[in-house]
Amino acid sequence: MSIYFVHLFIEVFILSFFCAYSAKNYNILSSLIASVLGFVFAYIAYFIFSYEKQIRYLELSANCILIIALFLFLFAKNNLFKSICLFLLSLSLFMRYYFKSDGFLIFESSLLDTLGVINCAYILLALCIALIFFACFYNAFKYLKNTFLIRLLITILYINIALSSVCLFMYKRDLLNFFDEIFYDGALLSYISKSHYFYEFYPYLLLLLGLVFCALSLKQRSKHTEKLCEFDIEYRKAIYKNHKINAFFSLYFVIAISAICVNLFYDLVDSKPITIDEAKVITPNTKDYFTFNLQEVSDGKLHRYAYISASGRKIRFFIINKFKGKVTPVAVFDYCNICGDLGYVLKNDELLCVACNVRIFLPSVGKNGGCNPQPLEYEIDEENNLFKIKIRNIKNGENYFSEIVEVKVIDPVSKKEFLNIEAKRTYQYNGINYYFESDESFNEFKKNPDKYVEQDAKAPYLIQYLQG
Repeated sequence: MSIYFVHLFIEVFILSFFCAYSAKNYNILSSLIASVLGFVFAYIAYFIFSYEKQIRYLELSANCILIIALFLFLFAKNNLFKSICLFLLSLSLFMRYYFKSDGFLIFESSLLDTLGVINCAYILLALCIALIFFACFYNAFKYLKNTFLIRLLITILYINIALSSVCLFMYKRDLLNFFDEIFYDGALLSYISKSHYFYEFYPYLLLLLGLVFCALSLKQRSKHTEKLCEFDIEYRKAIYKNHKINAFFSLYFVIAISAICVNLFYDLVDSKPITIDEAKVITPNTKDYFTFNLQEVSDGKLHRYAYISASGRKIRFFIINKFKGKVTPVAVFDYCNICGDLGYVLKNDELLCVACNVRIFLPSVGKNGGCNPQPLEYEIDEENNLFKIKIRNIKNGENYFSEIVEVKVIDPVSKKEFLNIEAKRTYQYNGINYYFESDESFNEFKKNPDKYVEQDAKAPYLIQYLQG
C-alpha cells in the first residue's frame, strides 16, 4: 500500500533538506549520525507512549519539538548547534511518523506475505529517495550562498501544520476557548481545518520547492571558455562543475517525478475506499423462483443482484463460484453479521469485505461464522442447467439491508396506497416493516397488529438469527 510511502516521505523530505544544510559546512557523517540518533530516540519515545496508552501525547510532543527545532534552525550558525537542531528535528519527524503509522501493520501475520513485502518496498523507496534528495540538496547548498528564503518557506509550511495539530489537540480539550472570545467565533477551527486540508498537497509543493532550489544552482555554472592550452586546469574544473550541477539537477528531476507518481497513485487510487458495483435489479422469473443460467453464474465472477421488496427495501445478494474449474456456484446475501450491509467485492480472485478489508476464503463462502456473507438457500437444477433461489428466501433477508427505494405501499389499517418515503410512521412486526399514512393508523395498528396482518406474515430468519 502506497500509504506507507506517503507517511514516511513527508517527514524524510524535510529531514534530507536540513541534513544537507547542516552538512554544508560541517561533517556529513556527523549530520547523518544526528539524524539516526533522532530516529532511535523517536522509536524509544513511541514505545513508551504506546506502553502507557498515551499515543495522542506522542503527536503533541512531536509537533512541539518540531516547531522549536525548525525555529532554531533558522538562526543556527554554530556547527554543534546545527547538529543539536538536526537531532531534535529528526526526533520530532520520526515521532510524527510513528504516530501516523500506528495501527498500520507492515505484515498482517507472522508469515512473510506478498502484501508485507510490498509495504516494505514502499518504505525503502521513501528512504532511498530521501538519500538521493540529500545528495542533490547538498550539492546545491555548496554552490548557493543565500538560501534563507527557501529554508524559511519550508519552515513555515511545517510549523503551520505542527501548530494547527497542537491547536486541534488543545481545542478538543477546551483549552483554547479564550481564542473565540478574542476573535470571531469559529476562527480557530477554520484555521485548523484549512491547514489540514492543504496538508494533503504538501508532497507536491515540497517537491516543487526542491526543484526550484536545485534549479537555482544551474545559474552557478561556469561559462564555457576556450581551452587556453592542452592541460588547462581551470577549463577542466569548469567543465566538471557544470557536469556535476547538471547531473544532480537531472537526478532530482527524475526522482521527483517518481515521487509525484507514487503520491498521485495514493491520492487517486490507493486512498479511495473500496466500493461495490451497482447491483442488477431483478424480478422473479417464475411464480416461486428467481432462476439463473448455471453456466453463466459459474464463470468465476461475482454476480450481484438486488430485489426490491414490497416495502421498498433493496435486498442485495450475489452468486459466486467457489472452486476454479468446477461448477460450484453458491448464493449469499451481500451482508455480514459482523460488519453490516456494505457488501463484498471480488479482487484478484479474493473475496474482500468492504467494511473491514478481510479476505474471505472462497470455499468457506456460504457457511456461517466470522466475516463470511450471510448464507442464502438455493437449488441447483443440473438437468435444466438452472440455478434457482426461492422468492421467500430472498424476502427473508429484507431487514439485513438499510437502503430504501421509492415504491408504493398500502397502509394496513386505512388500506390507502402511497409512497413509502411519504409514510408518517413505520412499524416492524414479526420482522416485517409496515408503513402508515397517518398517526391514527399507526396507533390503531399498535393496539392489535394481528387484526391487520396475515396469520403467517412473519420473518422467521430473525428468530433463527437470535437463537444462533
